[in-house]
Amino acid sequence: MACPHPPPPPPARVRSFEVAWVHGLLQVPSYTRAVLAALLSEDHPPDEVNRLVELRRRRQEALTERTPPVVAEKRMIGGRVNLPARR
Repeated sequence: MACPHPPPPPPARVRSFEVAWVHGLLQVPSYTRAVLAALLSEDHPPDEVNRLVELRRRRQEALTERTPPVVAEKRMIGGRVNLPARR
């Protein structure tokens, strides 16, 4: 049985967009700036871009520290704050 509708005309233009970023913890500062330039508006303050690049760098640095940062955990029962022992 033949299709009652004719096939659509071929598209005049095919566009494709895929986001494939290197994970933030693996980015070098110049790559981070390029990603931010693609994501943020052109009138975004340069100081804010610098701050975001620095924050990412500090997150990366935290992974390579010999002594991990202290994380406070508050338990619901009793309301005590338990801090892991620093070595």
